[in-house]
Formats: sequence, structure tokens, C-alpha cells
Amino acid sequence: EIKSILARVGWPKKFVETSVPVIPYSGYHGENLTKVTDKMPWWKGCEVTTRGGKTVTCVTIVDTLEKYVEIPKRPTDKPVRVPLNGCFNIKGTGDILTGRCEQGVFKPGIEVVFIPTHTDSNPCNGKVFSIEMHHKKVEQAGPGDNVGMNIKGLDKNNMPRVGDIMILKSDTSIKACKRFTAQVQVLQHPGELKVGYTPIGCVRTAKAALRLSKINWKSGKETGNQKLENPPFLKANESAEVVFEPQQPFVVETYKNCDPLSRLLVLEGNGAVMLGK
Repeated sequence: EIKSILARVGWPKKFVETSVPVIPYSGYHGENLTKVTDKMPWWKGCEVTTRGGKTVTCVTIVDTLEKYVEIPKRPTDKPVRVPLNGCFNIKGTGDILTGRCEQGVFKPGIEVVFIPTHTDSNPCNGKVFSIEMHHKKVEQAGPGDNVGMNIKGLDKNNMPRVGDIMILKSDTSIKACKRFTAQVQVLQHPGELKVGYTPIGCVRTAKAALRLSKINWKSGKETGNQKLENPPFLKANESAEVVFEPQQPFVVETYKNCDPLSRLLVLEGNGAVMLGK
């Protein structure tokens, strides 16, 4: 019955039949949570295929989590990307920057720059002196780690800011963009969004005013869920491909190169207007 409902609401039928585990359980009585219940002698488990192509038999909820759910591979082999969420000067210690490593691995002693504050004419760079995580020094930081970094050699006249991305000094694969193309979903807005509309865009900890410079296509109820090329405006509940022009230095990445730095939130006031990537 559950699989039939999933298929009716749009889930791929083959995927539902082969790869969706359905476990009968009772959280209130603790049946089939961690141990096989004795109250359902007919239940022998369900056989499903994981995303990695392995066939497993799931009997309980914990069993399903351990066998079916696979930990995704951390992007340790990609270029370092660390969005900053805090910049502090601590007496007796120096400049401390905090952030979450999205991808790559870095260690104390490496030279780094902070974009988009860093430019060729006005550098913003330094060297990682030490790394701490949960008040303990660590030898390196990798994807998913929330860290504090003691950075030496920063220019007091051009310090890193919240929203900057820390990258290796030798990395030339990313810089501030003049414009970027995004696929977005318009959430709630009472009016029409036309070229020239300038909301606030957020990517991780960075934010900047973004001017809507072009609407490549849109689809929604008015278009019969078909793509309408070069439409004059966007409305609520429509999806579209648009071009934004940041009005301040702003860094984004492609979804393929760095998933977290490609996700876009568009705000007007305190409300979300669009989500996209």
C-alpha cells in the first residue's frame, strides 16, 4: 500500500519496487525498532537494492539504517573551500577565523587567500598557524569540520570578512563573478518579478544584492509546465533559469565543482523569494 502511494505521487515505479524499504514497526511499543518483534510472525524482512548496487535484507529500523543507508564519500580530493562565519582578534592569540570546511583538506603551515576580499592590487592572504576543533588542536581539517583557525600575516588594512571563502594561495580556479546563471524556484511573491529586480542573494555565509538581468525560460501552470523562452516576468510557484548580476563582490561555484557553494537563497526583506542552484 505504501509503495503504491509513492508510485502514484510520482516516485519512479522501478525504484520504489526495488530500492525502497518498508518496515512495519511500533515506536510506542518498541516493536521492530532494534529487535525483531515476536508479534508479527509473518514478517521476514524486505529485500532491497542500495544506491551502490548491493542487495540487502532489512528487518528492523536499526537494521535498515545500518545496511541500507550508505555514508556518502567526503570530497577530500577537491580544492579547499572554507566559507567564513566569524572573524575575531583575540588578545594574546591573534586573528582567529571560524568556518566550515566544505571540501578539500588543509593543514597548518599552508598559505591561503580570502576571496572576494583578496585582489591582485589589494591582497588579503596569510598562513594557517594552527587549527582547532571543539577547543582541541588538530593536525588537519576536512569536509564537514567546523574549525577555528589562527591565521598569521594578515594585512590589518584589508582583513577577511564574514562571507569570504578561504582557498589555497596556489588555487586559481575560483574568483568573484560578474554574473551567473541559476535554476530557481519562485516561492511566494505577490507580484511579477521582471528584469531589474534586485533582491538579496545568499550563498552559505555570503550575501549580496543580485540584479535579475535576464530570464532564459520559465515553466509553471500558465505555461502548461512547458518551457517558455525569454518570458517577460516570473510569478510565484514558477521554476525558471535566470541570470543574476551581483552588485557587490560575490563568489559562487558550479554544482559540479562544489555543491554547497552553488546553492542559492534569494531574500526580500525577511522572506524567501527563490531557492535555486
